[in-house]
Amino acid sequence: MIPFFESFYTPLLVQDFSFHGFKEERSLVIHKIMQFKRQRRVQLGPDFSITFEHKLLVWFQIQEMLLAESRFDGIEEEIAVYSPLIPKPNVLTITAMWEYSDPKIRYEQLKNLWNFRSYLYVSFKDEKYFSESLPEDTWISEGDRALSVNFLRFVMPKECIFPDSIHIHHPCYQADALIPESLWTAYEDIFSKND
Repeated sequence: MIPFFESFYTPLLVQDFSFHGFKEERSLVIHKIMQFKRQRRVQLGPDFSITFEHKLLVWFQIQEMLLAESRFDGIEEEIAVYSPLIPKPNVLTITAMWEYSDPKIRYEQLKNLWNFRSYLYVSFKDEKYFSESLPEDTWISEGDRALSVNFLRFVMPKECIFPDSIHIHHPCYQADALIPESLWTAYEDIFSKND
């Protein structure tokens, strides 16, 4: 049920999805998908997590949306909405999540963290590459406070597609983390063409 993609950068197609097949086999594939997602995740301080996106994770998100809504119609619309999260050569995409469980604390902190994306960057050999919004029009803008869930990208030169660390140095939140090499090899480690 888990698709094997010859290219991780090409768009998803309608034929990559199966509503009934996914519904029947979800319990068999979710363990591997969640394992993969955990390996693509970096914790940046106590309240901020970064998931480096992958075509397979975007595929899974769309399948989950269709299952939650008990439908397969409108698949083209879901693909169009989520496709900007598929990385491209030299472009890393991320889902960045602020994790405050208390609604009052969340509200205040997100106000303080406005424009955090201008302070978020990956590093490779002492060069910094700052995050930017996805250029597509389908994403909600930040407004006067940070969003809990953010879809961002890092545009990288060819020679440093795999950065070694990620940082945020916002006036109200500072954290640094190494990016484990296993993040970049997780797909090959967990999946094979025969799965």
